Amino acid sequence: FSQFSFSIYILFITLLHISFSLLLSSFLLLFYSILLFSSLCFFFLSFISSTLFFFLLLVFLLIFSLLFSFLLSISTLLLPSLKMDSFHSLDSLLFPLLFITIIFNRLFFFTSLSILSSSLRDHTNFLLLFLLFLLFFPFLLLLFLQWNVILQFSILL
Repeated sequence: FSQFSFSIYILFITLLHISFSLLLSSFLLLFYSILLFSSLCFFFLSFISSTLFFFLLLVFLLIFSLLFSFLLSISTLLLPSLKMDSFHSLDSLLFPLLFITIIFNRLFFFTSLSILSSSLRDHTNFLLLFLLFLLFFPFLLLLFLQWNVILQFSILL
């Protein structure tokens, strides 16, 4: 990879992640809003507290995941305009940022997956599980692509 193609590659993956995160989070937030509203209507107090906790946890993880993805995309946009000396000095910032972004992405992904699987344990529907797989499949692809970025980044440095 050259310096320019590497930055475009990271930017593309980051934009993919942001779009899929927004898609998944909108689905999850809608799902938990409906659960929260229905539990408020029927006064299931124990269910309200657990649903609210998971809802806030997902929002928190999503905010941090998107924040680090955004910081990563901004720093990669700066890469082509930098000289090679500046690029090597930026690696001390970019590599931890990439690593933290991947950690938050995985936290968001696995937390959402575990919450959804526990919520759907009682309502097992093959079609719904298949749609969830299609929804989570891009995240699995991004997992591979982001680890590929780390490998390419270490080769470049």
